[in-house]
Amino acid sequence: MRQEEFVDQDIRVTVDGTDFKIQEPKPFDRAWFSHKFKGPGVRYLVAVSVIKGYIVWVDGPYMCGKWPDNKIANEKFLPWLGEEEKYLADRSFRGAQKAITPYHLRGEENGHLRRLASVARARHETANSRLKNWKILSYVFRHDPVTQHGPVFDAVAKITQLEIENGRSLFSLEREMQKFWDNANM
Repeated sequence: MRQEEFVDQDIRVTVDGTDFKIQEPKPFDRAWFSHKFKGPGVRYLVAVSVIKGYIVWVDGPYMCGKWPDNKIANEKFLPWLGEEEKYLADRSFRGAQKAITPYHLRGEENGHLRRLASVARARHETANSRLKNWKILSYVFRHDPVTQHGPVFDAVAKITQLEIENGRSLFSLEREMQKFWDNANM
């Protein structure tokens, strides 16, 4: 895809899945297995605004082994997007509808957009790491992952978002966005 085609795209968020360790559910079920840390876990899908760096959407918990990132995005996130909207994502979203992944940005003509997308995804990882800084989410969750992990994650996501809004913001994409628009208008 060429830059001229991207100038007209409506890309407002980065989307990524993030996994959290849980105690092994009984009875054993492979559907809980997370390849990220080789054990049982729950997964959330998080969307971060490209412009402001705000956490704008979260969904989960999902069984890691049963719900890959692109399945959650296609089944749960897409209804929230407008008809023309797309989102930036990493390679795990390859094949997901409306996802713009590094695979889509190959080629020299996409160099500046690829750089912008890379920095936006890195900022998203910063948001994910802030969620994992909370001890209750950084250790193995020893309560019921189906009924209790979701409310804990939701509370942590809301507090993290309030921190972002009130002085502990994620790093800015302004410089990368300016480079992209300068190059797109040449």
